[in-house]
Amino acid sequence: MKMLKPKRLAILLLFVLGCLPLANMPMAAIYAQPNITIEPTDCLAPLPQYFPDAECAYVSVPKFHAQPDGERIKLAVAKIPSTSATPSADPLVMLQGGPGGSGTALFGTLLAVTPLGELRQDREIILLEQRGTLNTQPSLACEAFTRFVLATLNADLDEATTLQQTEAAFTACKADHEANSINLAAFNSYENAADIPYVMLDALGYESYNFYGVSYGTLLGQHLMATAPRGLRSVILDANVPRQTNFLPEIPLNGWRAMQRLFAACAADAACNAANPDLEATFLKTVDDLNAAPATITLTNSADGKQYPTQLTGSLFVRLLHGMLYQTALLPSIPSYLTASANSDHAWAERIGSLLFLDFSISYGMYFSVLCAEDSDYTEDDIQREGVPHSVATSLARSPASVLAVCALWDVPQLPAEVDDPVVSNVPALVLNGDFDPITPPAFAQTVAQSLTNAFYVEYPGVGHGALLGGACPVQMARAFLNNPTQAPDAACVATMGLRFPQLAAAIELEPITLGNISALVPKGWQNPQTGTYVNGTSALLIQSAPGDDADALLRSALGALLPPEPSTTIKTETLEWLLYEAEADGLRAYIAATAQNGTVYIVIVQGTPSDAQALFENVLMPILSAFKIN
Repeated sequence: MKMLKPKRLAILLLFVLGCLPLANMPMAAIYAQPNITIEPTDCLAPLPQYFPDAECAYVSVPKFHAQPDGERIKLAVAKIPSTSATPSADPLVMLQGGPGGSGTALFGTLLAVTPLGELRQDREIILLEQRGTLNTQPSLACEAFTRFVLATLNADLDEATTLQQTEAAFTACKADHEANSINLAAFNSYENAADIPYVMLDALGYESYNFYGVSYGTLLGQHLMATAPRGLRSVILDANVPRQTNFLPEIPLNGWRAMQRLFAACAADAACNAANPDLEATFLKTVDDLNAAPATITLTNSADGKQYPTQLTGSLFVRLLHGMLYQTALLPSIPSYLTASANSDHAWAERIGSLLFLDFSISYGMYFSVLCAEDSDYTEDDIQREGVPHSVATSLARSPASVLAVCALWDVPQLPAEVDDPVVSNVPALVLNGDFDPITPPAFAQTVAQSLTNAFYVEYPGVGHGALLGGACPVQMARAFLNNPTQAPDAACVATMGLRFPQLAAAIELEPITLGNISALVPKGWQNPQTGTYVNGTSALLIQSAPGDDADALLRSALGALLPPEPSTTIKTETLEWLLYEAEADGLRAYIAATAQNGTVYIVIVQGTPSDAQALFENVLMPILSAFKIN
């Protein structure tokens, strides 16, 4: 099943960056106008950890907006305050992809630990859980499908059997929903779009608002502009799905396009090509080998720690690569991962596969209710396989084929024919896309922008699925657009972006830098997306300070269980004594050094793949600690 859901693989460096103490700012309480029901509630995870001053509630909305006095459903809403004492009156509401993804789970973390949080500097952020998702009442989660996935991880099923068992799981899922008196006809994009102004204007009382949607959220944004534009000041559409284009039959073709783009990028880079020669042929041979003789790997469910033996077939290997191409942060590491598997080393696949294949935050009932109502109008013959290697096409065609099979039994009403019409609107729009996006390619975004009379289109090099999840430049441009949506944002920073493969740590040259009262060294030529942060491929360096007298306590409050119970050692330099920790997250290893001096904690972190980490420790971290001065 292929979701239009941007998946976030945490980067430890960014996690630490976002968890340094932030000032609590005052905010107005969530409130309701007369006759609108709002029930204050505890905020959903991870908001309490990152935003203790967020305010949360369940807002009741009509199940069918054409029947305002009829049955109602409840949506979870969170208000995250701006860091400005005088924020703009028009907030930004952020909508997740999927369909069926949880916005709180995705954005609640990203707003805290990545540059995305800069959007809070000017206005409040509203996170709205879309109808049918896990944190709404009712939820259209599908436990039968989760059980099916877990039960068959270690089975090498052919495509026909997989499809048959998928249908059986969703037949059970539909029966569960019907037993709970859930009317699936209410869970479509038109009703979903109508919820947004109802919540933002009628319930929360704003006079206007801005919209951000990623992946399926862009399709929802187009429906919003077409059917419910009341109060809509501007839109940001990120990783675009045009109303007039059915993305499902194009999944094999677009997936292979992104794979070929990665292979070509590696071939054009001398170091990557030397380490991973003829990557396309290597990948396709590995797929064939694994289809002939699957490897056994172990996936771990982070929710409960349970482990599942899994058959790594060639088909699953294709879907693993496809899933990694979503992730901007993983792109530089993919060639080395593919080469490792060609040499029968699949340890990386256990780490990354656990995150990609054991993510059950999607509400599959909502997913099918949406797609079956507006995007199931194709046949198996329409699935685009031409020009795609047979093994790749067979694997990636599984998703559109399964949608057809499930929609045949899901039986929801079709939306009107105009659901497939281009959106014509003069609402200011910033239309964004990453050039490596494997599911919604740049051509999709260009199609969306064509009929929007006040649209600015930007394509970001070296970025996967979700441009605003890809670094500081897209966020800076989004912030400028929100502050002046009638003017094209300055795109000069786009020229600094691009896919950069890891530099050998032994060849890194360091140069002096001054950061406030800190004198230190940093790698020459590394990207510098924000103060104190230096990035080269999957390698990264953070130099930061925060108020505090206890370095261990500050790191522990930020990292929680990611930080080992005790430092691995202490490092004494000429003037300072550092605590040193080793930590791993999402296939990356970090060395974290911290020291407390005169009411301030100073932190230096290097991060890289396990194969690079030791060299980064010796050739980057140790020289920096030795040269580190507090002025």
